[in-house]
Amino acid sequence: MKWTMQRVAGHVLKAEVTTVAVDASGENPGPKTSFLGCYQPALQQIVKGLDKEEQQEYQELANQWNKEGLPDDIRRK
Repeated sequence: MKWTMQRVAGHVLKAEVTTVAVDASGENPGPKTSFLGCYQPALQQIVKGLDKEEQQEYQELANQWNKEGLPDDIRRK
């Protein structure tokens, strides 16, 4: 998998993205709910709300993870 700034932000900010998606869908995550259809728009909303410094931080993490792989503490989660 190639890491992008948006994918890293979604990984790091998963709880926030999930909260926005649950609020938008009115349902908890699950295979037969509308939650999944709300996840990408929620992620895009969160990413658009990031300031330039946060975007740069997540881009640097994406570059690092693409070079070195995920750190052990993240891989174990």
